[in-house]
Amino acid sequence: MSSLNAASGTEFSERSAGALYCVAESAPDAALAFFSELFAMRPGGQGLCDAELAASADDVSAADAAGCIADGTHRQFTVDQAQQLPTNPQTGGAGTPTLVVNGEYVAITGDVDADLLSRLGG
Repeated sequence: MSSLNAASGTEFSERSAGALYCVAESAPDAALAFFSELFAMRPGGQGLCDAELAASADDVSAADAAGCIADGTHRQFTVDQAQQLPTNPQTGGAGTPTLVVNGEYVAITGDVDADLLSRLGG
């Protein structure tokens, strides 16, 4: 997600990705709900401020993540992970979304069974 920073001018992608790690660390059961809430919002422009990210965490019962969000505990981690994003072997580019399963780059087709489940033995 942090690879999309340029669109907001406020490092929103980096901050929101870091906030997701904060939520996952403090309230693992709330992580999917937090991710879903952020994805549903998809704010344009500058995105949400840290206080709004913390409020969203509170909305999904992850209020303990507020301090972590405010101090940016996991922001650098998200930047580091974006730098390690594998390139698409067909285009040579890197971007979002990227799916790698067991070290294999997966060209996303939109068919969950073909893209993911069959690779996971499901």
